[in-house]
Amino acid sequence: MSITNFAAPTQPFVNGLIVLPNVYWVRDQLVFVATSDATTNTGFKYYFRLLDSGANEIHKSYVTANPADVGMFNVSPIIRNRLSLPSDQIDNDQASIHKGGTDDLLKVDGAAKIFRLIPGEVYESSGTLTEFPDTGDQIFFMALHGTGKLYQSNPNTGQQFMSAFATVRPSAASGVKGFLSNIEQDTYSHIYRAEELKSKTGAKYAVPMPQGAGPKPSEVVGRVAWIHDSTYFDGTSDELTAKFYDEDDNLLYTYTVDTTDPNNGGQALNSSDEDGKVLSFPAFEGAIKTIAEINSNTSGYDYYTIQLTGQPTFSPPESWVFFKHREDCRFKRFTVAWDNGVGFYDYYTFILKAENTKKVEAKNYSTNLGTWTESSFNRTGFNRNTKTYTIKEEKLWKLSTGKIPEATALYLSHILSARKIDLIDEDLKVLPVTLEDTTFSFNENMSNTMREYTFTFKLAQYIEA
Repeated sequence: MSITNFAAPTQPFVNGLIVLPNVYWVRDQLVFVATSDATTNTGFKYYFRLLDSGANEIHKSYVTANPADVGMFNVSPIIRNRLSLPSDQIDNDQASIHKGGTDDLLKVDGAAKIFRLIPGEVYESSGTLTEFPDTGDQIFFMALHGTGKLYQSNPNTGQQFMSAFATVRPSAASGVKGFLSNIEQDTYSHIYRAEELKSKTGAKYAVPMPQGAGPKPSEVVGRVAWIHDSTYFDGTSDELTAKFYDEDDNLLYTYTVDTTDPNNGGQALNSSDEDGKVLSFPAFEGAIKTIAEINSNTSGYDYYTIQLTGQPTFSPPESWVFFKHREDCRFKRFTVAWDNGVGFYDYYTFILKAENTKKVEAKNYSTNLGTWTESSFNRTGFNRNTKTYTIKEEKLWKLSTGKIPEATALYLSHILSARKIDLIDEDLKVLPVTLEDTTFSFNENMSNTMREYTFTFKLAQYIEA
């Protein structure tokens, strides 16, 4: 008696092509399916064992066969809390993850984990309920922090399927996106230079970096991240290239980093180290200048591109263009970084005047009005019946986008469902915050509509006075 078939979760389809072989978003429904030729045995149940990358058993379950005699096992509730984005501070709390530390590349610890699921059976044998583990083929898979929550509907059947975004690469011939981000081609298309620079450089994504009269025009930080693996993932690269240009489109400097070199913070594509299965590289100018070689060779640059190059198994490799965007920066700027649901952070910089609010909650208690000694009761004019034993202070920031099109608003709407949000000020302080209730409104099929959106963030810490 044995498992006759064991299948991984159904892969999402895009244009009829399977995507993300053996890679899943951990908060999706990761249902593995098994069939057996032993279901008629007394007391039969399917027996699933889940192991981590070190072959340690982390869970086992008996699962009753459904009416079709099939065993279905969803691993998502078991493993989802084993994955997360790393803490905000790195290098012994000396640097922010958004800016980076001493290495060119930064491993995104905890964003990816490797697991193994092995099916088996349990039923009565000679009158004793007996386990028969590992009677079917095992499946290795990599889980990625996030939900993969963007869906579209098939226009013919109405059935929902995963949209082609983020890590999705349908085939070696037609890669869709190489980076773990929800940014789209038209996210910043309302900014005049975005389309111009995409056309000049061939970049797919254009991101503005606000410049102007602000006291610290270059202190905007952020990173890009991607899956770095050749074992579970069909589509990767062993090199990253950044090219810097001046205002006249002259190439100033080309910087290339070997993503497989441990000296750069990378690792081999087939490495078993889970922490390096997602790598990140500084993107915004406040982060990218932490690389000394770049900082010393790119004086006077106007824009730069970032692209996965080397030996990719998908084509064409995508690129980003980051450009200086000169506009009204009189006010203190705040960059918001949020867990984007597809394995890393996304970023947006608010440049309009921010409203900062402090709220205080005090708890009091009552006592006698006066003081007692051994022989008398004394009361003075400055005694009080009511005293305070705790004061909690809340800080809130109200940030406005100004008028933006719906393409940008759709990008920002992911903040609403983010599990982790950081507010980064001009001094590069990383403040953990939560989002107060916010509602987004959209006008379908009205791409020219511009709206203003306001976000209120609250410091995710109580300050004891």
